[in-house]
Amino acid sequence: MSIPDTVLGSVLADPPQPVIPDYGEPDECVRANGEFCLRWFLHEWPSIFAPALIQHIQLSALAVIIGFTLAFFAALTAQDRKSVV
Repeated sequence: MSIPDTVLGSVLADPPQPVIPDYGEPDECVRANGEFCLRWFLHEWPSIFAPALIQHIQLSALAVIIGFTLAFFAALTAQDRKSVV
């Protein structure tokens, strides 16, 4: 037997098992599919929601700055040409 046949045979004989993480017991509100689970939200705030909120604020500020800059230079260009639209 060659080495690839041995490796292929061992892979086919022992397929990898799925990894299923253990997250523990869910909160009663989550289990009951409540409309808003405050305890879950506060638990997930530092890992999920706070970074997303910060990113949202940064991207919104960036869009406002870019828009203001474009509008400002467009106004300066229009002022230099003294054109009325």
